[in-house]
Amino acid sequence: MIWVWILVASAVVIGFHAALKIIGHGEGDVAQSLHLVRRFQHFATGMLFLAIYHFVDQTQARWLITIPTICFIIFDICRRKVFPRLNEWFISHWEWLLRPHEQWDSPPAALFFLAGVMVIVYLTTQRDIVILSILNVSICDPAASIIGILVGGPKITSKKSISGSLGAATCGTIAALIYHFISGVEINFILAFVIALLSELITVPYIDDNFTIPVFTCSLWMAAKAIFY
Repeated sequence: MIWVWILVASAVVIGFHAALKIIGHGEGDVAQSLHLVRRFQHFATGMLFLAIYHFVDQTQARWLITIPTICFIIFDICRRKVFPRLNEWFISHWEWLLRPHEQWDSPPAALFFLAGVMVIVYLTTQRDIVILSILNVSICDPAASIIGILVGGPKITSKKSISGSLGAATCGTIAALIYHFISGVEINFILAFVIALLSELITVPYIDDNFTIPVFTCSLWMAAKAIFY
């Protein structure tokens, strides 16, 4: 399965870059506003988690995500609050992965991503739910931003558009479909679309989508399985 995820990741990245060139934004302001490197890093991290998760049991998965998450939290507090020179060094090397407010004021999205994945491996031992949750946060969140920027249209909130949210839900459903064909796990694709859409739309003040999407995806799938399966 690891080679499948690698091929999927490569196809998505190559295809997206080709699409940007076709529509004429390969070197323009839109491409820059999409933060392609950060989007790819986000997607690739999720695929890496899935590849590792394929080879470990649940206890090992919990250790493998808990330790780096705790270390990252400690490091982030130290670099932003305790050691300014450490933060200057960090920004000089990794500024391209940080939003402006993440450099000094707020935890980075990567920390919320790690924390969200850590929570879901403790919430459930059902591997298909964990995988669907990681797929949603890896694919739906960047898809919402990219589609929202490229397509535009009416806003639901100041940060979410109808086109972005529907695009995210569609991408999440396609990811669930691919997972179904790879694994043979039964998936209700109407539920997959609804859960992906709700997980993208639900917002919690001061909490990044990289945390809420996997946690709500996991919780909604657990509830759906208890009711419908």
